Amino acid sequence: MKHDTERLRNALALAIRKQVKAYYTAGLRCEEVSCRDQSRGLSTHEASSDAGAAPFPPCTVPRCKGRMLKLHSDQKLHTQLLFYKTLFDLTWARKKAMNASKRKSDAQPILPHEPLAEDVERLANLEKQAAGALRASAFQNVELGHFFPSPV
Repeated sequence: MKHDTERLRNALALAIRKQVKAYYTAGLRCEEVSCRDQSRGLSTHEASSDAGAAPFPPCTVPRCKGRMLKLHSDQKLHTQLLFYKTLFDLTWARKKAMNASKRKSDAQPILPHEPLAEDVERLANLEKQAAGALRASAFQNVELGHFFPSPV
């Protein structure tokens, strides 16, 4: 049983690393439909969005006005890490099962069985591991100082 737990922890760690590596090594693609140039290198020029948001690298194709965007987005990585966390979250699974049984009026309610104490501990440890990777991601954190600057 201990070997199974370690195998699960290692598999989860490898899956998280694979997703993070895919995010950081992803190439760029031009957002312009007529261009769709792909590249791994960045141009040295900067372009900003219409609202003046964070700079995007412009397309490397001459006379193309598009911006290069990551093929593996921040949101995609965040969604995958959130999925890993929910795989092992018992509270979330119970709520999901109860909501599903409430929506089905003609079916018998689905009542989740109580897992063994060792399974609860194993799932809690795996959930902590996935939650740690999710906390390390800056995608879910909002820096309020950008919206509400402190008075000088």
